[in-house]
Amino acid sequence: MNMVRRVGDAKTRRVRPMVLLVSGIVTSGLAVLAILAATGALQETFAPVGQWARAPLFYTSLAMRRSTLGRWWSRRGAPLPDVESKIRSGTVEGVRIRYSWLRGYGFGDVLLDLDGTGRCYVRVRRPRHPAFEGLPWAPGALEVYHATIPPQRIAELLVAIRDSRFLTLNSMSVPWLVFDLGCYTVSVEIDGIEKHVFVDGQWGVEDPKAFFAVVAKIISLRKEVGFDFELGPLGTTSVG
Repeated sequence: MNMVRRVGDAKTRRVRPMVLLVSGIVTSGLAVLAILAATGALQETFAPVGQWARAPLFYTSLAMRRSTLGRWWSRRGAPLPDVESKIRSGTVEGVRIRYSWLRGYGFGDVLLDLDGTGRCYVRVRRPRHPAFEGLPWAPGALEVYHATIPPQRIAELLVAIRDSRFLTLNSMSVPWLVFDLGCYTVSVEIDGIEKHVFVDGQWGVEDPKAFFAVVAKIISLRKEVGFDFELGPLGTTSVG
């Protein structure tokens, strides 16, 4: 009986190091994949495997970037705007929010700039495309709208930015093309620290719903601006 126990113990001693080794290799591999995904390099690293693998690699990268480790890695060493402190203090001093929609199929390019004092302007550059001839503006005309946004509305924007987890988003290449979408850009700056995210026909984000929730909240300022600056896109086409 003693001999059996000794043999069993010997086998256990041999198996345990193997289990630990395999576990370590798997853990290290997942960590490397998470880092590549968080830095947007996963697709580029494995690009030589061919076009057929773009979608699987994209969705693997997306899952890793959405993971706790991926989000942590994407935020390491990079300070983020302290939205929470502004919400808690009830002040919007030092806040600046910018939004743009450019080069899409619609009624013009849009740029919005809002600061913590409430000063807001919206610039619209009308299209020159022949498809829009005959509409009540000159091709390429520039329109500028000014408004004063109340502090509570700016605070609502900050709450939407926090609740949507916008600050954890990062632009990343996608395995398809979307024509006529244009380029959406949202920039949040607090006390000189800025977070900038964009989405266009070749770049997306881990959570589009979160990004466009912030876009929708910004566009809701149409009431204060006195002009509906949601000018497109009027239609898109996807390939891939």
